[in-house]
Formats: sequence, structure tokens, C-alpha cells
Amino acid sequence: MSLNQNPRTVLMFTAMLCTALFGIFTVIPALAANERLFGAEVVVDPDSDQAGQIRAALDAVLIKLTGQTSSVTDPRLSKLRDEAQTHLMSFSYQERLVPDGAYGKRQRVLRAQFNQRQVIEELQRQSIELWSLERPEVLLWLAIEDQQGQRDMLAGDDRQHRFALEQAARERGLPLVLPVQDQTDYSLLDADSIWGGFYENAELASQRYAADRYAIAAASRRGDNWQVRWRLPDDATGLETFQSIGPELSAALVAGINSLADRIAALNRVSSSTEISRTVRVMLRNIQSPAQYAVAARAFDAMSQVKQVTVVQAEADAIEIRLALSASRDWLLQAIRLADELSMASVQPNGSELIYVDVLP
Repeated sequence: MSLNQNPRTVLMFTAMLCTALFGIFTVIPALAANERLFGAEVVVDPDSDQAGQIRAALDAVLIKLTGQTSSVTDPRLSKLRDEAQTHLMSFSYQERLVPDGAYGKRQRVLRAQFNQRQVIEELQRQSIELWSLERPEVLLWLAIEDQQGQRDMLAGDDRQHRFALEQAARERGLPLVLPVQDQTDYSLLDADSIWGGFYENAELASQRYAADRYAIAAASRRGDNWQVRWRLPDDATGLETFQSIGPELSAALVAGINSLADRIAALNRVSSSTEISRTVRVMLRNIQSPAQYAVAARAFDAMSQVKQVTVVQAEADAIEIRLALSASRDWLLQAIRLADELSMASVQPNGSELIYVDVLP
């Protein structure tokens, strides 16, 4: 019987091939990361020289990677920051137009991209903890009460406040999605429901955006400041609440995005170490072709804390693999849930048991 006629033979052949290709392959986290995390766009300070501007760009990258704004004052990173130019891959100066009043205003910015491998290797040498490079996409529902007491959702054409939210999220490395706020959105979730604490429809309204999780915020003027109440639903920890304040709504929203990033980063911290701390067995199911397995293999290979992928055995429509990790089993479960190519099928309570994962067609 030919190779093309026997699916099991094809999968076994694929398994042997992938063992050779992936079985001894070690992954450096940076190479699997979103490239945007290793680049930054910073407003040029006219009083600083080019070296200082490049250092400011690297500081922005370190904040995104570590999930902590305090990383720029960490003495362990002084050498890396002092040598920012040696880690630079490319940079350019550009003009951008940002929302400001009726016409907007122009800003001169430095766009810089840094060497992923070099930056990660220095973080590893200093044993710096990272915010996992596998990050949940967060959908934000925002209701605003104006100074006349009128309430509405963040409008789809509100360029100023959308820009403030999106820019703050980019600076923190937080994947953020804002609803388009069309009639479908309004029919499912409105400002009065958010103000009254009626969030039952929030999950239903969020489904069309396919985000990994959602947050809810309500903004209003209180005295001289804007105050924003935030809600971050979580299956494990329940409903987390916090507030942000600012003299203008944009400032209060930026402060809230920073607090949101702090909280999500704290829940997804990993070591930057290259050392393998554990192995986990995974059964990939619903595999109908070598190409489908290759997609799944690449998905695991791209995970930042997966150091080795080894094929163990192949069955009729499934392949068992062994993953060597520098993170916890819980981290792996989260990474699988965030992968577009994979779907969590079954997790046994005993850590030694297989994790069953369906490969999506």
C-alpha cells in the first residue's frame, strides 16, 4: 500500500520526520515572540540627544517585555540600557498626526527595533522575570457619562479617546480590542446596563469579537477629575475591580490601561531562564494530514516557554508529543487556549496524565 493511501502510515512518517526536525530543537523565547514587543515608538524629546532617545525606546521595550514600569530603574538592567545602541537593529524619525481638537497635532517620533536575541539573552543573564509573550487579547467595553449626566458607549468615531486607549495599550504590550459600537453592539450592551452593574450580556456581546477576555469600564466627571471604574471578570479569581483618575478623560483612561496591564502581567509572569524545568505529554487529536500536524507543531514551537518538541508516537488520527518547558503546566494550558490553531479538549487533574488537544481544521 502506498504512503498516500494509508493515513496511519502517513502520520507515522510525519512523526519520524518531525522527530528529526523538532526533537532536539531548542527555542529561544524572543524568536517566537510578536516582533512588535521588541520595537517602540517614542515621542522625541528635543532636549535629548540621539543616544538618549534610543535609550528611551529601549526602556519602552523593557516595560513591554517585563510588564513592569519599574524595570527602567532596575539596577540589573543598567548595563543593557547604557548599551542600548549596540542592540539596535533599525531606527527612523517620522512625523505622525495625533487627535487633538478639530485638526489634530503633529508629533515627531523615533521608531526603533531592537535585536530580540540579544535583549532576551541579557534578561536571562540577569534572571529577570518576564510577562509571558503569550498574551490574552482584551476587549474593552467603555461607558462615558458626560458633565450633563448623559451616558453613552465610547463612540466608534471618538478618535481622541480611542487613540489614547490604543496608544497606551501598545506602549504596555497589551493586545487591546475596542468594539465598533454599531447597532449590534448597542442592542446587546448599553451604557445604562454598565452603570447599573448588569453585565449579564457582556459575555454574549463579546463573542462576535473572539477576544480572549473582556473588561468593562464606566467613566464620569467627579469634581476636578475624571474617575473610571474598571471591572475585569475572571473565571478563576472572580470579578476584580479598580479605579483610575485623571484631570482629563484621556489621562484617566491611560492610567486605567496601565493598571489593567499590571494586573494581567502579574497573572502571567514567567522566568526568562533557558533551563528546562518540566516535561509535559500532549496528545494531538483530530489530525487528518501531515500538513495539519505541521500546523500544530509550529504552534507549539512558537510558544515562548517551550524549549523542545519531541514526537513520542503516532496513532490513526493522533500524535503524542512531549514538550520540555521552562514554565509551569498551567502556563502551557493558558498558551494552548490562546493558540488559534489549537483547542483544549481535556485536562486530567493528575499532572502526569496526558493533555488532550484538538488540532483545528
